[in-house]
Amino acid sequence: VGERPVRAQTKPGDMLNALPETPPEHGEGMEAIFADFEQKVMPGITHWQHPRFFAYFASNAAARLLEIATRNADELVEDAKDQADKIIGEARTKAERLTNESRGKADRLETDARIRAQKLDEETNERRQQAVAAIERERYELQREVEHLRAYEREYRARLKNYFQSQLDQLAANENTPAAANQGQNDGSPRRLRSLLGDEDSNASL
Repeated sequence: VGERPVRAQTKPGDMLNALPETPPEHGEGMEAIFADFEQKVMPGITHWQHPRFFAYFASNAAARLLEIATRNADELVEDAKDQADKIIGEARTKAERLTNESRGKADRLETDARIRAQKLDEETNERRQQAVAAIERERYELQREVEHLRAYEREYRARLKNYFQSQLDQLAANENTPAAANQGQNDGSPRRLRSLLGDEDSNASL
């Protein structure tokens, strides 16, 4: 703008006279249009924004520009607020989702741990009961074996005692004969049998 003249270089009516009487029948290129604009329109324009233009004309352009700038600023602020609210909302939603997922995982882990602990306790109790039952069975079998051995010992002692007693009775019956008496004096077998049976001590006490 600073390279152009400040005021129009034409007289009133020159621009109208420069225009053709009829419009062109065929379209023209942009270069021709811009050339006509430079040659016919621009010479008749007064440039208010020229650096050497010092006249004053009342205009609401500044207020309009301020209004546009204010509206644009308000729109930018609203857009920024909307974006900030959107970002904050997404962040809160994501944080709540992560929190819920973490709580769910923690609850599942706790539940799994409780189930495993309970299962281990049950298995331990079952093994302990099985071990106690096995020990009880083994103790019962040992007691039965001991009772069986004791019964066998008592029966064996009774049979042995009866056998020795029968032998002593037979010897006692044979002691009445002289030959048996002489043999009994020289032989201590009846006395040894009585000592084994415990009869000698009882006879001595009598």
